[in-house]
Amino acid sequence: MTTHLSKRLPKLVPTILMLVITLFTGSLVAGIVWQPPAFATSLPLDETVSTLKVGSEGTDVKALQLRLKTLGYFELDVDGVYDETTETAVRSFQRDRDLVADGIASAKTQEELVVPGTAQNSRRAERPFDIQRILDRGKLVVAVLGKDNPPFFMEDGDSQDLQGLDIKIAQGLADTLGVDLEFNRTPKTFNEVVDQVYQLNADLAISKLSRTLPRAMRVKFSRPYVTMRQGLLVNRLQLAEQTEGNRVIDAIRNFSGKVGVISGSSYVGFLKQKFPAASIEEYPAWDDIVDAVIKGEIQAAYRDELEVKEVVLRNPDASLRLQTVALTDTKDQIAMALPWDSSHLQALVNQYLDTFDLDYTADLVLEEYSDFLQTDK
Repeated sequence: MTTHLSKRLPKLVPTILMLVITLFTGSLVAGIVWQPPAFATSLPLDETVSTLKVGSEGTDVKALQLRLKTLGYFELDVDGVYDETTETAVRSFQRDRDLVADGIASAKTQEELVVPGTAQNSRRAERPFDIQRILDRGKLVVAVLGKDNPPFFMEDGDSQDLQGLDIKIAQGLADTLGVDLEFNRTPKTFNEVVDQVYQLNADLAISKLSRTLPRAMRVKFSRPYVTMRQGLLVNRLQLAEQTEGNRVIDAIRNFSGKVGVISGSSYVGFLKQKFPAASIEEYPAWDDIVDAVIKGEIQAAYRDELEVKEVVLRNPDASLRLQTVALTDTKDQIAMALPWDSSHLQALVNQYLDTFDLDYTADLVLEEYSDFLQTDK
């Protein structure tokens, strides 16, 4: 019996292996539940989803408009009203996906919106949608603060063209993609710059933006390309009065005077965390804050060390009235903001930064762009 089985065993092994592989593979496939990727707003994939058409309103329409905007078909504000503009956008999308171009967002159309490329001959399936929409448009739209902030971004006095570190990086990304570069300078505050990306009015923002947790809940960030410490610009006389014989470092840590920060900037939150006893005074512009410190209207100005050092570099006489303090236990990471569903664009941006070894400190920025800091404003 044993001899007879041993003779048949070599022939049985392949059959047994095939059976095991089939059972094992089958159990794996049966155990996998495929989940569609999460996009700007998830749209249901089952046939019970409501058909949307002209006259429809509500959150489902907002989700539809936001997804169309993500793919580059809808350029207006997302308002949740299915009007003729939305219908036209849906019809264009349907034509590109070889769907019935009736302008009605059926379950099939909404499924295709959630999972790009499920229809045959999808012209956008060759590349990730966040890259393809830029290529289809032929331009990279970059959000930048409306007010100049040398040496990161500022208008050239003669040509009115933008220049600076951020502008150089933005142009390099556009060249990498092989598209034109367009700037969106409507934002009046740094938080509004982030809003432009969140609302998909820009492909990315490069505007000396600090990476913060509240902002990271709404957008993606690239890796930092500048890392600085936070700093204080203090009125020397008032600082001496506040120390009252104590060490300066102790006075700084327990600072309780009026501190100026730019309204709508990350430093409003930084100040609350770092100096909870201080009184926050918000100003529209950095120059206004510096003037207020010099005049003694506030005791200190709070921003990154580059801006603090720049005040003295632009106006050496200011050092007689002002004292700069760099906080060694702080870090301000400057990065680009991208729509939170633009994972492939984020990867491209990070690879660009790594390829060209773009990793600055405050001193390196000041050294490379010293020509922009020669004269006082």
